[in-house]
Amino acid sequence: MKTNKIVQGALIASLFGVLAVLNTMTGTMFDSLIGYGMAIPMAIYSYKTGLKEALMTSVASMVIAFLFGTLSYVLIVLSSLGMGTVVGLCLKNKAKKETMLVLGATFFFLSDFLYFYVFSGVLGINLLTEAKEMYNQIIAAVPSITNAFTFQDFYNLIPLSILIMSFLQSYLVMMLCALFFKRLRIPFDMSIHIATFRFSPKMGYILAIMLAGSMIARQYFGNVVIVQYIYFISILGFMVDGLSFLSFYLIIRNHGRYSNLLIFLVFIPFLQTLLVILGIIDIFVEIRQILYNKYQ
Repeated sequence: MKTNKIVQGALIASLFGVLAVLNTMTGTMFDSLIGYGMAIPMAIYSYKTGLKEALMTSVASMVIAFLFGTLSYVLIVLSSLGMGTVVGLCLKNKAKKETMLVLGATFFFLSDFLYFYVFSGVLGINLLTEAKEMYNQIIAAVPSITNAFTFQDFYNLIPLSILIMSFLQSYLVMMLCALFFKRLRIPFDMSIHIATFRFSPKMGYILAIMLAGSMIARQYFGNVVIVQYIYFISILGFMVDGLSFLSFYLIIRNHGRYSNLLIFLVFIPFLQTLLVILGIIDIFVEIRQILYNKYQ
């Protein structure tokens, strides 16, 4: 049994090495495919083995990726290994899907943070310049929003956009793993529909402390990057719960087909506040049970 675990781990690590060479030869064409796809075998391996074996395989895979791949590939492997390990161990230990979503998003967020901020100079990325180009393209298409939506407003949305993408990436990998796990007859009993996500009061207190702490820190330290990210993480956590609550409400009112459109509310500034308020209420008040009893 122990030999099988070692062989399977070595196979995953070697596969990352082969993909590193292939990805470099094709001009990083398969970045997204590797980032999402390779999380699945890692999730299966983590589920069948455990934390110790998953960590050993992850370290070996990272070393191989560093030796044979580009820096951007190493960051992709980091998020893929982290997400796969989170899915496998959460299923193995019967953790909540909210925990799986948040931990998975953390790895994607860490990878993006390193990519856009820490190693941007090495990777030849100038976030400010690229943001200006994107903003100018938007203004060229819709000139009327110049007064209402300045470049500074656009630039300030980048951290939130990265966070939103991190959660969406985590959710996407969870859906892919659910699909493949069921095909392989591996138990994946949790429902991952957005309406079923609801943070526990304990997680709500953590988010509330992060939100309050970051708001106080901004008064003393200004818009420091770390403080900004703590603030946006807490805000996004409440927004996700708010989206879940709205989706739940639409379903019990027989309008579930519109729940997929709710994601667009995240990008509307004044509705972001509404989602946060709904998320806070949903976490600390049993409002779902009240609505369910009323309409069912």
